[in-house]
Amino acid sequence: MQHLIDKLNAAAGPDRALDNEIARAVGAVTLHKVEADEPAVEISPHYTGSLDAAVTLIPEDTFWMMGYGKDRPDEPIGGAQVFLPCDDELPIGEGEGPTVALAVCIAALEARAALDAAHEPGCICPLCEAANAMARGANDH
Repeated sequence: MQHLIDKLNAAAGPDRALDNEIARAVGAVTLHKVEADEPAVEISPHYTGSLDAAVTLIPEDTFWMMGYGKDRPDEPIGGAQVFLPCDDELPIGEGEGPTVALAVCIAALEARAALDAAHEPGCICPLCEAANAMARGANDH
């Protein structure tokens, strides 16, 4: 996942090849046959060019924010952060980029990677503690 995040950090704008890589990484590729005798074509959402598509990458049950604008001339125009609901100070994913959609893609994939990180059973790191608290809350409903 880090290799894909690195590519997104280097992207200058929307990129269909990156959209396809993201879709493969998250299992969202759809195959479409144009002609019966032709091979199927991969179709993926326009993650890097559409906020609507990019936000679908954000893990469920997390809080997120995104912004557009600069404080410094050398700062990217887009920014995004993803948080666990029990910790609004330590983001589990952060992204900056030349567009808000790219920033959201980066933050969302970083958050997915953080949530997928393999921790030993009984781990008490802040991320695992928060994830366990979220799971306990979901079981209470």
